[in-house]
Amino acid sequence: MNVLLKPYLAIIFFISTIFFLEFRALSSPVINEFLALNKSTIYDEDGQSSDWIEIFNPNQSAVNLEGYYLTNDSNNLEKWRFPNVSIAEGEYLIVFASGKDRDNGELHTNFKISKLGGYLGLVDPDGKTVVSEFAEFPVQFENFSYGIKSKATSFSRTLVKEGDACKVLVPTSSIGTAWRSINYNDQAWSDATTGIGYERSSGYENLIGAGGDIEGETYDLNSTAYIRIPFSIDSLEGLSSLTFRMKYDDGFIAYINGVEIASGNKPSSPAWNSDASTDHPDSQAISFVDTDLSTQALGLLKTGNNLLAIHSMNGD
Repeated sequence: MNVLLKPYLAIIFFISTIFFLEFRALSSPVINEFLALNKSTIYDEDGQSSDWIEIFNPNQSAVNLEGYYLTNDSNNLEKWRFPNVSIAEGEYLIVFASGKDRDNGELHTNFKISKLGGYLGLVDPDGKTVVSEFAEFPVQFENFSYGIKSKATSFSRTLVKEGDACKVLVPTSSIGTAWRSINYNDQAWSDATTGIGYERSSGYENLIGAGGDIEGETYDLNSTAYIRIPFSIDSLEGLSSLTFRMKYDDGFIAYINGVEIASGNKPSSPAWNSDASTDHPDSQAISFVDTDLSTQALGLLKTGNNLLAIHSMNGD
């Protein structure tokens, strides 16, 4: 017989009391300003007053520009390629538009900027996407720079947070794997708000959401419960990082839109009545375990409706 909790534990809960995804959409590096008729403002390593372009990093972490391009021709977006060079968060980088074409040490493009007006663009490493541009800048004047002279903005968004609405099922037999996907019909499942679990002593009961106490369905019956948490995203534009954070006791497997993204104490062959493979001590269960999903983000998420699904498991 599966037992949801060990009788010697004073405090028992088995699914995260707080879990959320963090979506951070940060701006790409930008051309902050440029000077196309430099006579005395900045001098390059040759002592010449070469024209210059200032790149700004608006992100909350360093950005490596390797593979990005600068161009003065909208029909040739791969005109000058950045080497392996980084800009710290909130910092600036000067690139001389001298025509000297240098990418070791001081940076110099292989083109100059037209004093009569024209085009200047910063292009993504894909060689196609313009991330910052001055499409038709006007005639330039001696020693007067031209640009936005303001920091781009960034923002973060929590997609799934404590207390969000969810659907819960303690299975009594196998229901397959379709329940992990967004289009599954969960109308017959119980309504609740996160977190999900139960407390048979005292201490963590205030962390269980409305309708989230499932002691009656699980204690001495089944160590597994399924949770479905819908969330939506208006746009994926500018997506820079994605983090999944989880508190749990004793085990879990998490999915976004049917794709497994993280787990803790996952059994070798998860089933509808599985126990966690081992215990997750209470001292650790109260701390978040973070999983960085940034490299997977665009493949996991979609504009509109999405689903976070959790297979939660108590210890044997």
